[in-house]
Amino acid sequence: MAQPRNNFSLFGLDLRQLWEHWRQGCAEARRWPLFRRLLPAEPVCLLHPDGRESDWPARAGGAKATPRTLAVLLPEAQVLRQRLQLPLLPAAQQAAALALAVRAASPFPPEAIAWGCQVEARGGGLQADIAIASRAHIAAWLAQLFEDAPGESGSAAEHPVRKRLPGQGVEVWADGAPFIPLTGYDEARRHTRERRAHLHTAALSGLALVLLLALAASPALHRQQQAAEAKARLATLGREAAAAMSARDALGKTNLQLQTVAAYLAARPDPLQVLARLTALLPDPVHLTRLEIRGHTVIVAGLADNAAGLMDTLGGQPDFHDVRAPSAITRDRATGRESFVIEFKLAEDAR
Repeated sequence: MAQPRNNFSLFGLDLRQLWEHWRQGCAEARRWPLFRRLLPAEPVCLLHPDGRESDWPARAGGAKATPRTLAVLLPEAQVLRQRLQLPLLPAAQQAAALALAVRAASPFPPEAIAWGCQVEARGGGLQADIAIASRAHIAAWLAQLFEDAPGESGSAAEHPVRKRLPGQGVEVWADGAPFIPLTGYDEARRHTRERRAHLHTAALSGLALVLLLALAASPALHRQQQAAEAKARLATLGREAAAAMSARDALGKTNLQLQTVAAYLAARPDPLQVLARLTALLPDPVHLTRLEIRGHTVIVAGLADNAAGLMDTLGGQPDFHDVRAPSAITRDRATGRESFVIEFKLAEDAR
């Protein structure tokens, strides 16, 4: 037979029990020393069977508080105690187990039972101390305590707290170790006040923690804000400097081109100077039809009356060398003059 599918099961954990597990964990955490100091129990004035009074929980250094609740301690002879070892259970299952144990151990009818318990975590489970008493015995003890005691000489003045009547802030606890409050005797008011005080303390502690976290995080947030502002300023400066950077790049390219041109011109003679030098050296009848400069090599062609003498003139210059005629000198039929082509090289320092 197929087992019914549980839609609330996740890795073997029943999700419907999460709240119970959370409450159980919080209840266990409240028993830790740190949380006991942070979330103390409301002080209670204990009235012992022998008539003396004490404060619960005990105040360090003898400090006195003004309890709002009076708890009457039943004599141990009127209380039936039992100690149980239970596994870790949710609150509902734990309450059912304790109620079943009380019914099994009580010699009184269910409607005549007053009981309470103290549960503590021990090892991997729970230790429950149960106290059981008869409501009739409790009523008789309270009547004896509150009706007979004030008749004693000076007791009302010495113990004003005994003026309270049952039902007006009076609880009933089982005497012994530990003290166990019995349910149904005004303990709900104290528990309500304790929960309200604990919630108030938890809220203030949470607020203090949030403020401390904010205080600790403020320097980092301030640094982050400064970094964001610096990044925004850098982006603005980058946009503003884009035009200047473009102009700088264009100027760099122009300078490079000028340097290239200057290097090119520096490696070659100046054509104007060469032309001026030839103009000064060549006789007036010489007619040039061609002037070509290839680096330091100069080629001139034209017509002259004495081309050989012209070569001698050019070859006699100290800055001209390797003067030669790449082709033969011929006579032009139209003019009767000699046609020549002369090639020579300029000295390296000639411009």
